[in-house]
Amino acid sequence: MSDYELSEAELGSALKLANAWNFGAVRSAAIARLGALPLGSARIIQLAHLYDIDHWIAPEIKRLVLREESLSEDEAVQIGLKTAMKITAQRDYVTRRFLDIAKAFIPAAGLG
Repeated sequence: MSDYELSEAELGSALKLANAWNFGAVRSAAIARLGALPLGSARIIQLAHLYDIDHWIAPEIKRLVLREESLSEDEAVQIGLKTAMKITAQRDYVTRRFLDIAKAFIPAAGLG
């Protein structure tokens, strides 16, 4: 691919065709350029599912699990119910673990 800046839509089209026609080099180049765009985690997960870019999924799920804000309704729709439920379950687990640790170290705070 040239130095021409491609939009997300153009890169998505290139990926779709590269996947359909087994053009590995085009696929790799499109994935690299798409990965360089300033996209949110939910959009990255959505694109990863759409174009079979499995190595993008785990880091973005981790990012969504560990951020302060809960998933928004729009993000949940974007990533799909199964992934949204996985993220919510992992956030619940992290919260429970934090509370267990807090109870062990701060019994005087009324958490124990």
